[in-house]
Amino acid sequence: MLQTLHIDLDTFLQDMDVNIAHFRHVIRQFSCHVGTFRDMEDEWSETQEKALRRDTHDCPICLSPLRSAEVVLLSCSHLLHQSCLRESELACQDRDATCPLCRSQYVSVPVPDSALLAYRTRYGS
Repeated sequence: MLQTLHIDLDTFLQDMDVNIAHFRHVIRQFSCHVGTFRDMEDEWSETQEKALRRDTHDCPICLSPLRSAEVVLLSCSHLLHQSCLRESELACQDRDATCPLCRSQYVSVPVPDSALLAYRTRYGS
C-alpha cells in the first residue's frame, strides 16, 4: 500500500511539472502580446470606420435593417446581425468560421452602443 501511494505521488508531481511548464509557456506568450493588445483598440476603431464608410444599411444575410437587432463587427469590417452570424457559424461547425461575405477568418466584436446610436441617427430608427 505504501508503494502505491509513492507511485501516485510521483505521478501527481510529474503532472504538476507538466502543468507548471505549460502555464509558464502561456504567460510568456501573453507577455509577448501585451503591446499588441494596446494596438488592437486602434485597429478596431479603423475597422469600425471602414465598415461605416461602406454605408451598409441591411444585414447581408437576412436583408433586414441592421438597426433592427444586435450588430457585430467582424475584423474584415463587415457588419452583421449577431444572430445571423451565429447561424452562419453553426452551419460551418466542421470547419473554421469564415465571414459569409468575403470568406476570411475573423474575430467579431459587438458594435459599441455609441456607434449604433450614430448609425441609427444617420439612417433613422
